[in-house]
Amino acid sequence: MNHLKPTEHYGDIYQDVRVKGEIVYPGWRDCDGRWNTIKPHIPANSVVMDLGSNAGYFSQRIAEEINNSMVWSMESVPARWELQRDMLLENGTPNVVLTSHKMDIFDFLKLQYSVNRIDVIVALNVLEYYPPKELFEVLNVFSRISPLLIVEFPSLEESGAASSVGTVVSIQPVDKYLRRFYNNVKKIGEAPSSTDPTMKRDIYCCVNTRFYSENLVGYLTHSGLAYGGRRHTLGYGGVQRNWVLDGNVDLTDTDPAVNLCNLTYFGMEYPTVDVIYPQIVEAYQAVAEKYETITDVHIRNVLCTSNGVAAIDVLEHYAKAVVYGRHRDGEDGYDKIFPGYLNGALAEIKAALLAGKEGGA
Repeated sequence: MNHLKPTEHYGDIYQDVRVKGEIVYPGWRDCDGRWNTIKPHIPANSVVMDLGSNAGYFSQRIAEEINNSMVWSMESVPARWELQRDMLLENGTPNVVLTSHKMDIFDFLKLQYSVNRIDVIVALNVLEYYPPKELFEVLNVFSRISPLLIVEFPSLEESGAASSVGTVVSIQPVDKYLRRFYNNVKKIGEAPSSTDPTMKRDIYCCVNTRFYSENLVGYLTHSGLAYGGRRHTLGYGGVQRNWVLDGNVDLTDTDPAVNLCNLTYFGMEYPTVDVIYPQIVEAYQAVAEKYETITDVHIRNVLCTSNGVAAIDVLEHYAKAVVYGRHRDGEDGYDKIFPGYLNGALAEIKAALLAGKEGGA
């Protein structure tokens, strides 16, 4: 193996670590059983946020087995995200992005007030670490940014389960508590406790059928919300459960994607710069070779999609430009590629990626 280090480097191995479908480092927590429970509830063609993803077992399985999926994996503990990053590098996983910023309510609010398509949030044994009041606020945000939450909580009877003081007690009964935020809450299975195998932890699937947000910024900057520029609307629902941007752009049939600018804001650890930057260069060079014009070469216009890197908003008739409704006809400066513009703009993207590596939000 070229990227994974010996197990002692990472310390405690909580989840199984899989390479090319085989377990190379066994973890001590049940993974396969929980995967079999949640897999039927994750739809194809989805952006999936895996919160508190640990070694990335579920992120990797989603990426491998859920058709046309894009996984945003979030893990803030250094030893865990390092193990996950090395596992992803070993597998060469193309449709997972990993960020290391520790998410609090203010970070989730930034996601709520920017354009983000998140089809599923997976939160297995992580939400109990939020204090009761913050957990209420976090779930309120989740119910407004994603139509589906898959969540696992410790049992009330578990004396050794780690959690914020009072949180597990405050959410009882769990199904009733979750219905404060979601239209439909269903227990889909249970898993052995990590502290006492004789006890079970319930796993729930929570669904909202529609929501709508307006006055959204397009992306996050180093200082948070991008207060300049255009504002957007984003809705989910209808008979086909479509995502609709700005009232007329159906995102449902586009490749599931996450904005690279948002990923760097939250400290992107994977893909590493040496992996993703050549893909960005290739994407923009392909546009430059195909068309006579190119515009807005910027990190905010790079998407990490289920099928690789995509450059958007580059010129009026480029296929993906319609997503953001830009029209460049008649505007000065967009009738040619200025000498050195592309290389200079790509260098700025690389600098932004490196700056993001030095620290997220």
